[in-house]
Amino acid sequence: MLLREVREVAALASPENPEAVSQRAFDRARANSAAHAGLPEARQIARELKLKWPEVLSVAHAPEKKRSYLLVSKTRGKAPPKGWLTSARIRYALRLVAGRLGVDSLTRVAYDEERDKLQAADARDYLHGGRLRLPSANAISRAAQPSLAAGAGWRDALRIAGLKAHSRKKRTSHQKILSRGEAIDRFYDHYEEQPAIEALKDFVRGNGIPMSDEGGQKWSETFKLWRQSRIDRGFGEPRVIDYRSRRDANGRILKAPDFSKDVGAAKPGEYPNQGKWANKDLCVAWVAYYLANLPEGRKAIARDYDAWALKNPGAPLLSRFTRHGGWSAVQGKAEERIKTQGPPTVPPTPGPSPLGRLSVATSDDPLSRARDAKTEPKGS
Repeated sequence: MLLREVREVAALASPENPEAVSQRAFDRARANSAAHAGLPEARQIARELKLKWPEVLSVAHAPEKKRSYLLVSKTRGKAPPKGWLTSARIRYALRLVAGRLGVDSLTRVAYDEERDKLQAADARDYLHGGRLRLPSANAISRAAQPSLAAGAGWRDALRIAGLKAHSRKKRTSHQKILSRGEAIDRFYDHYEEQPAIEALKDFVRGNGIPMSDEGGQKWSETFKLWRQSRIDRGFGEPRVIDYRSRRDANGRILKAPDFSKDVGAAKPGEYPNQGKWANKDLCVAWVAYYLANLPEGRKAIARDYDAWALKNPGAPLLSRFTRHGGWSAVQGKAEERIKTQGPPTVPPTPGPSPLGRLSVATSDDPLSRARDAKTEPKGS
């Protein structure tokens, strides 16, 4: 694919002698061609292919049957160049995928999904395949903002590519959000033991306690700081219980308590975020609508749904399902809804009820009203 574009641009730069076109002439023709404006500069192409520019032109103009062999023979044993993922390459990769999807913005999931499809198709090309190199979303994020964690520079990468970045409205929160250390203290006050990570998550979820993620801090660091804080406050080393070593009189392993049980640990002013997607029924309704519109024979998978949600305004992204047990749990509920209520034909919308009941937009024709009356559950 890359070599084909090199050959086309070289022909635009010098129709009489495209195999000897200079890098400057190539770049000028590339910039003036709307169809090839996203192609990297000549110098970057040569670095990516690990070839000198005359070698790039020679391989690009070789017969198709020999092109793959020449490319492999000329690059065998050469290490990839450092810093190959430049702004030009980021722009090319993102605009290539966005163009294939027909969108003006991309999520990391949608990009990686289409990237995998492109590279799989390239790998199936027996004679000329295996040469398409598209970086992963995480690699792009690190290159666009190398000082931050993987994925943190995605919006910067979108701006480099001239694509729209998703903007989030700033929200003011009037609720108290506990730090991890405070949540561990709350757990210890009730159970008198240091919690495992999953036990702590079950505890705050079951008691409706909002807990900060500390900016993605490692849990090992969280517990290290908490233990030191506890010692500094004069409480000494925390009690740690390994339930695998606890056995009854018959030698059977004792089960750990149900840490997800609501023991009233939440205090006034502490409650989980009640944003739009806290409504599980609304999330289930959207997934049911997605499932009902899947092409026949196509399997529903999480990454496909996330790409679909990006193209359907109002649909929740995959990350919104975490609080409801994840994709599998919400998908299961959606399949049950379809079995009992039938497949939805229009997107769901939040209802006006403070209880979060759903209303579905319907047309005003009598047939639609009659159909809705038949499918409405009794007692609603």
